[in-house]
Amino acid sequence: MKKINKTQILSTKYKEWENKFEKSNEPHQKYNSTANKYYRDVVMNLLFCQKGLCAYTEVQLCPQDAIIRTKWNDGLYKDLDKSFNGELEHFDETLKSKRKDKKGKKDWLWSNFFVVDSDTNNRKGTKKVDYILKPDGADYNELELLDYNTDTHIFVANLSLPEEKRDKINYMLNEVLGINFPNLIDKRKNTIMKAIEFGTECYEIEFPTAFKFYNRKLKR
Repeated sequence: MKKINKTQILSTKYKEWENKFEKSNEPHQKYNSTANKYYRDVVMNLLFCQKGLCAYTEVQLCPQDAIIRTKWNDGLYKDLDKSFNGELEHFDETLKSKRKDKKGKKDWLWSNFFVVDSDTNNRKGTKKVDYILKPDGADYNELELLDYNTDTHIFVANLSLPEEKRDKINYMLNEVLGINFPNLIDKRKNTIMKAIEFGTECYEIEFPTAFKFYNRKLKR
């Protein structure tokens, strides 16, 4: 799970709208998913920042030509075709209003949003998160926090970290973010094995963090 830079704002109309809530310290408009006029603008800008990949599992969610800069015009994403898989995800669900709430909380907060694979989002649900593995966090560094077992193709906490920190990271990897679900382990393994056999050009689009760790260990 690589670090994500979310400072590149192409959907400026949405961001101006979100900033008004934040500057006035008012509750956001309640989250209603695809019904909101800025939903696609948020999703596609996030996918632009995420290089078209799920923020957690790094499976591909959209073609690269769906997130080129020319798709935006006057601060809005203009392509109306269905151009992505996955769902808009609130990293910290406690910032999102519940159905019974009369007003929103931080429902449209840019810093709390990612786009993730639908199965991953469903599994995560409303589980409690630890910001230690928030991929756009200022202190997040995958090479310092994580390690990758090139035999099992499983991500684990870096063994050089204190035990308490390792426990937090492993919980997030295995129980919250879905990075080590069996189907993803198999897909990572198959992708890397194909890249080794046939060359990396066609296969390094997905799972860039796994490739990074794998290549580092090959060079040792």
